[in-house]
Amino acid sequence: MTQTAIKYARALWEVNIPDETIDQMMEQYHQTPELQQVLENPVIHAEQKYAVIDRIFPKQVQGFLKVLCKYGDMEYLEETIRAYKAYENQHKHVLNAELRYETPADDEQLAGIKAFLCKQYHVQDVDLCMMEDASLIGGFVLLANGQEYDWSLKGRILKMKEKLIRR
Repeated sequence: MTQTAIKYARALWEVNIPDETIDQMMEQYHQTPELQQVLENPVIHAEQKYAVIDRIFPKQVQGFLKVLCKYGDMEYLEETIRAYKAYENQHKHVLNAELRYETPADDEQLAGIKAFLCKQYHVQDVDLCMMEDASLIGGFVLLANGQEYDWSLKGRILKMKEKLIRR
């Protein structure tokens, strides 16, 4: 994440906006591609952008969005919200992790993965971002706190290949 996004995320955290309002803001932002284009377009005057923000977004986030527009940083909104969620989770003792898979895990497997991560990192909960990755051939790769746990078929094949080459 960029320092700009992290800076905005911490500022957003300081104003203590409810999660539902932030989720609503992002939902409204994603609903209309034209809205994104207007707010990110440097040719459109700030006053026009502010009027759009006032009409569409919840009052609690209007100031934040206007600051992004004022400094031409609307392109950082998505990244800022990801950084905000990570910062929020850190304060709530929730681990951010990523699960890449070839075949989606069932509820029992997900519960086991979360239990493993909670025990390993001494946290109360895990926010698991799930991403499909067909290149894994099978299995999954778990990323948490800069650590990679590779239980994929692709990873096992590569490890076996390394062992064979060393002999």
